[in-house]
Amino acid sequence: MISTTKEVNLNFKQFLLLLWSRKFIILFTTLFFIVVSISYALYLPNEYRSQAVVKLSQQHNSDMSSIASQYGGIAAAAGIDIPNSTSEKSENLAIEIIKSREFFKHLLTYEGVLPEIMAAKRFNFDNQETIFDEKIYRPEKKEWVRKPEPPFGIIPSYLEAHEVYLNEILTIFFDKKTNFITISITHVSPVFAEEFLALIINELNRLERETDLLKINKKLIYLEEQLNKFEIKGIQDSIFNIIETQLEKKMLTDISDEYFIEILDSPFIPEEKSSPQRSLIVILGSILGFIFSVTFIFLRNISNVKLETSL
Repeated sequence: MISTTKEVNLNFKQFLLLLWSRKFIILFTTLFFIVVSISYALYLPNEYRSQAVVKLSQQHNSDMSSIASQYGGIAAAAGIDIPNSTSEKSENLAIEIIKSREFFKHLLTYEGVLPEIMAAKRFNFDNQETIFDEKIYRPEKKEWVRKPEPPFGIIPSYLEAHEVYLNEILTIFFDKKTNFITISITHVSPVFAEEFLALIINELNRLERETDLLKINKKLIYLEEQLNKFEIKGIQDSIFNIIETQLEKKMLTDISDEYFIEILDSPFIPEEKSSPQRSLIVILGSILGFIFSVTFIFLRNISNVKLETSL
């Protein structure tokens, strides 16, 4: 009987001798992958991440909850619906608005946003300006020159840009323990990353404030109409109180800049890149080259290496 362990050890020794005899192939193949990895790592532009931490503003939630608790019963009897603002406006709502196509479409109305998202190539630190890919966009003429395949047009649509926005630029994390929302923008320009993140926060607050002001005005008109329908003093007094509270809420809404979300940690211009991790790319490339060369040698010489064990 021939020992199985001895046979395996013998075959493994043969395999090591085979690799040693092909050491130059392994060396040059690994070096080739290293060179390619270095070239690829150097080709990738630096990207910078600006970040902000926010929380949902409690001002409007507490106002509406107070109204509902004090006058909800009488208002319901009068046919006046007072919604629970706490359930309407949540952290998830803020996140979904930021990620939504309609909100992003609004952001594109600001000059320069679309080219920065779809045509930015690198950042020039000397003049603090973005370098654009001139095969896509020419900033001196503000002209799109790309040649996309149908159904895409020369000027990127907001839907096409929205995909880039969600997949490559925007990152949102909600911490359920603290109820804090971390919003990050990654871009080749550290300046645009900070400016775009600030724009997102400011526009979210502004649009929500305008929407709620419109709702408040409609409620005030409705409440004033109800005064003429009810002659019962108790109900009229309750409606007057609700109107007074709505007017106070309108005043606070008008003067509040951080109406929907409050900034805990403001957006900043990053000084250090967040990606790419060039050293990691080179290490992975060298490992891949070594594995590829060893596998190639093994497959080409598999008939000369006995891996079977015999009894």
